[in-house]
Amino acid sequence: MYAYLSEDTNFTKAEIRWAIDQCQRQGEPANAVLPFLEGWEYARQNFTEPNKKKMLGGLSDQISYLSMIVTDGRHLMSKPYRVTPVVFANGNVGTSPAHIPRTIYQLCQSGLFTEDIHAFLIEYLKIHPLEDGNGRVANILLNRQNVQAMNERTGFIYDNPKEEGWIDRAS
Repeated sequence: MYAYLSEDTNFTKAEIRWAIDQCQRQGEPANAVLPFLEGWEYARQNFTEPNKKKMLGGLSDQISYLSMIVTDGRHLMSKPYRVTPVVFANGNVGTSPAHIPRTIYQLCQSGLFTEDIHAFLIEYLKIHPLEDGNGRVANILLNRQNVQAMNERTGFIYDNPKEEGWIDRAS
């Protein structure tokens, strides 16, 4: 599964702590951190250059694929969007499952992703297109667009994130 975590993939201590924090905030167990970092590495490789040829068709396909990665395969590509209704804690309702494919496609075609990532993510989270991983995907996309974060990879680096005990050493 971990195609983007090669033996030479390195993460800063700050990146690992960030991943641990994001998974904990969403109630995910420790074994969700490695898929989250896999998604982060996918985003690092595929969302950094807007004109770079993409591995998958378009932005909506990439977001669905990123969701599959961060949920460690629980989100299947054969059904990329949620099929159940969503009611948020404040009473607002997410986009109807029947309208998600068209709505997410229109959002991805809108240009907001590169023009105003914050506005893009607000609309993305209102749609709430995925069964699982919406917040983690949004978090990765937001941080991926942060140029400073993309260019600053300094600090403590672990040689191999798959090595036993690496989560404990980052805490």
